[in-house]
Order: sequence, then structure tokens, then C-alpha cells
Amino acid sequence: MDKVIVYENKKCEPIVFDVSTEEKREEAYKQLFEVVDEYGVFHFSTERQEEKLNRLQNPEIEYEDSVMIETERNGYVEKISKDEWRGRLQHVRSQISFIQERQRMYEAAKEGDADAMRKLLGTMKGQPYVDYHELKIQNQ
Repeated sequence: MDKVIVYENKKCEPIVFDVSTEEKREEAYKQLFEVVDEYGVFHFSTERQEEKLNRLQNPEIEYEDSVMIETERNGYVEKISKDEWRGRLQHVRSQISFIQERQRMYEAAKEGDADAMRKLLGTMKGQPYVDYHELKIQNQ
């Protein structure tokens, strides 16, 4: 064993996976994915972003150079320029696409796609319960 992945979080002792060969690496990522999935970190929802998008797409009042939109705090409206409005629309749409892509990746990973498991773990690395790192071990 000359390379390992060490996984740890505050709820478990460190787990060491042998990744010294490509076959072992693939198996290690499958096991790592299963361990991380038990903590429920792969829950992806676009509900909040879709609510934002709906508010943005349906402004309260539209002027020539600005719009009045409902804020996330119900009952409040804010006046913003049309450029900022278009920027916010684009930003929320890209957030939704990003979340949907992660959801597709998760579904592929659940079906056993090792590449999707590696990519999904990589994109979430450093978030709670997705803390792992690869180490080289010196043989003596």
C-alpha cells in the first residue's frame, strides 16, 4: 500500500482506503461514496432557487429602465435596474442548472458510475462530511 485516501468527519473515526492501483482506487471511491451518502449530504433541491426565479420573472412593476421585484422577505419590494435584474435572472438560472447537474451526477453515482462518484465527491470535497485527502506512504 503506497497511496491511500483518508476519510474523516466528526462523527466517525478515520477510514483508510487503499488506492495503490487503479482497480483499488475505483473500489475505494465506491466505498467512500457509500460512506458519505449515509450522511445525507447529496440532497440537492432547486426549490428555493425556483421560487427566486419565479419572483424575478414576474416583477411587481416594470418601468422603462428598472423593475420592482418582491424580495425573499415576503411583502417587501425593491427597485433595481433592468441590467441588475437580468444579471440576477441569469445567476439564479445558472444556480438551478448547477444543482440539476449535481442531481444527475448523484443519480448516475447511485447506479454505480464510478466516474460520477469521483466527480461528485470532488465537487463537494471540503464540505461537511466530505472531508478526505490522498496520502503517499513511504515504504521503509
